[in-house]
Amino acid sequence: MGAHSKRCPSGGMRGFLIPPDFLFRQHIYCGPQPMPFPGMGHHVTHQQEMKYDMVNIKHIPATGHSETDTRPLCLGCREPRQWEGPDTCMALAGETPIPTLDGWVALRDIEPGQTVFDEGGQPCSVTAVRRRGWEPVFRIEFDDRAVLLAGEQHHWVSIEYQQRHRVSNGRDSLAAWATNLMPATTAEIRESLVSRRNSGDRAMHSIPLARSLQCPEAELGIDPYLLGLWLGDGSRGAAIVTCHKDDEPHYRMKASAVGENWRIRDVTAMCDTLSCTLTRGPSPLFWSRLREMSVLREKHIPPSYLRAGYDQRLQLLQGLMDSDGYIAPETGAAEFTSTSEVLAKGTFELVLSLGQKATLLKGDATLYGIRVSDKWRVCYSPSIVVFSLPRKVGCLQPHLDRRRQADVPRTGQRYIKSIEQIGEKLTLCVTADSFNRMMLAGQYMIPVRTAGNPGNLGNGR
Repeated sequence: MGAHSKRCPSGGMRGFLIPPDFLFRQHIYCGPQPMPFPGMGHHVTHQQEMKYDMVNIKHIPATGHSETDTRPLCLGCREPRQWEGPDTCMALAGETPIPTLDGWVALRDIEPGQTVFDEGGQPCSVTAVRRRGWEPVFRIEFDDRAVLLAGEQHHWVSIEYQQRHRVSNGRDSLAAWATNLMPATTAEIRESLVSRRNSGDRAMHSIPLARSLQCPEAELGIDPYLLGLWLGDGSRGAAIVTCHKDDEPHYRMKASAVGENWRIRDVTAMCDTLSCTLTRGPSPLFWSRLREMSVLREKHIPPSYLRAGYDQRLQLLQGLMDSDGYIAPETGAAEFTSTSEVLAKGTFELVLSLGQKATLLKGDATLYGIRVSDKWRVCYSPSIVVFSLPRKVGCLQPHLDRRRQADVPRTGQRYIKSIEQIGEKLTLCVTADSFNRMMLAGQYMIPVRTAGNPGNLGNGR
């Protein structure tokens, strides 16, 4: 009965929300026959015949509720449920990091007018901030190790197991998931973490990934691809890149395309590797620009590159992956490995900003079986071309084609794994002017509800 299994207080099934403006546009009749939900392709059968007359919602026959109610009604539920006010829609811990157009800002430091991002990666503005006070908070952990701290009454827009199953069978689409799904509180999700249908325990709730951040093109001192190449395989104190002899022509072509001079400096016959230098071109010395960006001897991705345009960030990632990245031919899983924690975390943020689902893992770097240092791995299954080297692109392309054929790939969603109460913290509530009243929160850039009613709810983008 419907796409949701979580029961509402009235005993019905938690379902989709009929937008208020939809009631003004036409009459809706729910009889014994399935009724298609506008824009989603869902069919819902309700045993009680209900007739909605323009503004007023009238139940025929009476169900014990008030005969007339102007609030929105969730399909499959006999009791109307409305979008809550600003005091209860959002309740995130004050230390929650928020990605903004200027970098990361703690939620407690967010001010009206700051630019944040919605679930589609589009910039939007914070219009109001309100402190809720100290209250019990819960640690919400996802399958990719993402964590958010939220209050019991924080509203989540999640997708349940039955809906994912319908989409995987091609019966529904999740293109407008943030618009058409009804929110559930942390307490409600905690009571239904696991679905035991069709044998075995499955995560009941998931949240689709945010799309890539849409940032304006930036004026950058070094070509993004060449900077990524140097960060991965470059000498810490000089404009020197070490590469395999078979890859050198591709790197030379990339350098020449942006006006940089590429020169082979040394040849190591034993390992078939080349030491190449980026020398003076029409612009200042390559190493002097590295020094100006303070990356010499302290490799990291400058903040301006992490909020550059989409194509610029993709080129930066391709340079990093061509140099220190790996693609598994059997599975199409990609991995970036570095002994620099700062560089690995910057690459992790870069991957997330491009709409990918990634995990950051720490391990031991060994040489001949002996541990020499820590290492960090950024692991993900890309849905975009994250390489530029033809040999690596050739390994990835078949897997990209396969993933694009899947309506709801596993890598396109985060699954809520556990919810545990951890004590009391200061929580805040903000309002953003995004289309669906959504914004990104946490290190993993997870879409969350903000206060206020979604504008033009139900019409999609």
